[in-house]
Amino acid sequence: MAVTKPDPRDDGEGRLNFETLITDISAGVVQAPFDRADEEINRALAQVLKFFRLDRCALLRVNQDRGVAHISHACYAEGVEPVPQDINLADLFPWHYRQLVEKGQPVLVPRIS
Repeated sequence: MAVTKPDPRDDGEGRLNFETLITDISAGVVQAPFDRADEEINRALAQVLKFFRLDRCALLRVNQDRGVAHISHACYAEGVEPVPQDINLADLFPWHYRQLVEKGQPVLVPRIS
């Protein structure tokens, strides 16, 4: 029998917690001094990772003209191997790149298996 984690957004309290998370992240990023922007972005990613019970959460730096996507900021759960920032994810995951960047469609991967 597979055990699934409850979705923290499923009930009214979860929705309120999500809205609070978004508000806190937005306020933190807007109020952060320029020299602490990277630190604040990483803190926000850690909050998203924890809230959604993810194993990794990242922002990508994309150059669509060159077909390049690199990780600019990332947060990983304990025990999860970080992805090197110099890897071109567009080459590694071409279908995902087309969906996300070229088509603007979300890609959801609930389980790697």
